Amino acid sequence: MTTIKFFWNGIKVNGENKLIRCFYSLDNNRDNIPSVSISCRDYSGHLPGELFLVENHTDLYTDYHDTDRATVTPDHPLYPYIRAAALKAATRDEPKYLDHLRAVLETPDRYPGHHDGTRKEIAERETRLAARLAELETLPKGHATPADLAAVARFNYAAETARLAEEEARQQAEHERVLNQRAEGRRYIERIAAEHPHTPGAPLVRICWSECPAFYSWEEGALSLSVAAADIILTHYDQETVADGEHGYYKTKFVIEYTGPDDEPATYEGRYDLGDDDGGLVQHIRAFGEHLRDRSPYGNGNHLEDTAEQAAQILALADTLAAHLAPVQTARVIWAPWLTQAAALSASPASTTTPPSDDIADGEPGEDPAADLDPGSIYDAVSLLTEDQLERAILAIPYTDKARADVARFLLQELARRDMTRALAVSRRWKAGAP
Repeated sequence: MTTIKFFWNGIKVNGENKLIRCFYSLDNNRDNIPSVSISCRDYSGHLPGELFLVENHTDLYTDYHDTDRATVTPDHPLYPYIRAAALKAATRDEPKYLDHLRAVLETPDRYPGHHDGTRKEIAERETRLAARLAELETLPKGHATPADLAAVARFNYAAETARLAEEEARQQAEHERVLNQRAEGRRYIERIAAEHPHTPGAPLVRICWSECPAFYSWEEGALSLSVAAADIILTHYDQETVADGEHGYYKTKFVIEYTGPDDEPATYEGRYDLGDDDGGLVQHIRAFGEHLRDRSPYGNGNHLEDTAEQAAQILALADTLAAHLAPVQTARVIWAPWLTQAAALSASPASTTTPPSDDIADGEPGEDPAADLDPGSIYDAVSLLTEDQLERAILAIPYTDKARADVARFLLQELARRDMTRALAVSRRWKAGAP
């Protein structure tokens, strides 16, 4: 690039007479940062890539054609010349248009206030035109010099150096992230595998490979886990990837070795996409079996009956694997006040034959039963309440009482199980605050 000249309607490069026709757009960005955008008017025109960061999204494969465009900010050495050309383009026809608007004011007013908008537009345009003409007087009157082009070369070199440094820093940060996730993943996976070891005869899960860095410490197919450990580990990294939100999903291939219904060795091969929130290994397999059972696989043309047997086998495998999951640990159970009062009835021998007293149903406080009462005792006790007692207990809890509102909803569910019409009526009265 030896020379470049900017005109109100385009640019000329290297002393050529051919004009590359362009549009200019002033300060057209969301951040209100001074800038000028240059766009070629024609598909055949091209902006010099050695001077600007040119964008063009032409895709011949899809028959999509685009024109060159670039955005220049004040830090660019050629910005004053480009800004001057853009201001000339923006102000070139403005006086003529203002004369047109003033002529409109001379026409009869068709209805009251009709010309108010025109007067406002004239004032705004006159103010903007004056500001642009004043700015234009501060900008260069000629064209870019060889010194300006040399400054562009230095500018581009510095920008490319900064970009490469930023890219290197990004790659280094990503490398460190992968190494950290690999080290932490190995510690976590080994700990879970030790807590839930595989027992002989039980199904065995092999992680063949995974895109998730947590599995990088093992060679392909070398990681073997019990069903419980595999379910916990895959659930953990599935949820972690969802929470991260930056890496989409990690494809993870696994193979399950188990004993089939005919007591012969069998295998199941699948792919778990960490980040799809599938709910764990067993739930992932079960969901796939239900998919095959309810609808044919997309694109293979099979009918439902063709996949019914395969779906049944997969669902049976899910049931088999579910039996080998780790038991769910309950950290603490705190019974709601109404439920504990109802559960206290089950401790009385008379409660099996005598309905609970209205005092309890009306919300009178009682002693808290033993903390280790099982849920069955609570449901059995609540089931002894009559419909009238359930209704009084629900209406005794204010709808705005957030601490006990869930208790009322629980009792509403019990009433709805018996009499849906009455439960709906009571629900409306409860929400309306009726006695």
